[in-house]
Amino acid sequence: MSGAPHCNNATTGESLESFPLFDPRTSVMRSVLRGALLACALPFAFPAAADVFINEIHYDDADTPTMGDTNEAIEIVATGGEDLSQYSIVLYNGSSPAAATVYDTDAVPVGSAVSCSGGGGATIAVINYPQNGVQNGGNDAIALVQGSTVIQFLSYEGVATASGGPASGMASIDIGVSEAGSTVEGTSLQLGGGPSSTYSGFSWNGSATATMGACNNGQTFGAPVDNPPQLTGSNPANGANTVAVASDVVLTFSEAVRRGLLVDYKVLVLAVEESHVSRSLQVLLKDENNQLRVDDA
Repeated sequence: MSGAPHCNNATTGESLESFPLFDPRTSVMRSVLRGALLACALPFAFPAAADVFINEIHYDDADTPTMGDTNEAIEIVATGGEDLSQYSIVLYNGSSPAAATVYDTDAVPVGSAVSCSGGGGATIAVINYPQNGVQNGGNDAIALVQGSTVIQFLSYEGVATASGGPASGMASIDIGVSEAGSTVEGTSLQLGGGPSSTYSGFSWNGSATATMGACNNGQTFGAPVDNPPQLTGSNPANGANTVAVASDVVLTFSEAVRRGLLVDYKVLVLAVEESHVSRSLQVLLKDENNQLRVDDA
């Protein structure tokens, strides 16, 4: 987390101090806040997961033996246990490369765990598109998005700069391989190589037999990366200014607790009137070098 929740006294506007306590065993964060009514803005600047990435793309093929542009799809993988349903794929039309525009947005399915014959495994999800649902290029782009954070912004047949949408202002990274109207049906562009559990450990390869929903040709996954969960939402919403004293703040994270200690993550916010806090304790709370310690609830 990038910092402690920052809260203001809703009555006086005075800044209140927050002292987060995080227990890595249970993934519970407790904050004891000094003041009466709370108006809290919870920070959402979490680093993006490096082990969720676009793994396979099919967008163009020959008009024979069928109608062409068939079985178009995009595959996404997670190698560290992330919940892929927290992600989405946003497609950009790059016909104007300097101002690519959004033409489609789809939620990523949960996916399923897959083991690879070459070693390792991952959670794999596929978004299937109707005929010609993914444009043929050039300079068309694909954004992998978690909430409002762009994890990847890739393109084929040239670089594009997004105009609008979650990737607005960003320049894409060309994957360096492409398909054409003569591409054999039943093939796709795929990441290969490894063993690795991150995008940088693989490279894009030209058309090969499609493997949507399964391990790619010549791809080996390594040991999974155990990234910390990502904060994806809260109730009350981020920036809420009418949070009641002693209310619960429920946070949604990108992956479940896997140790069986909790079903959900929760932040319990406690508040006390300043008049009930001794002067000596107030001095301690103001000191950035002091930590407030309490037993586990």
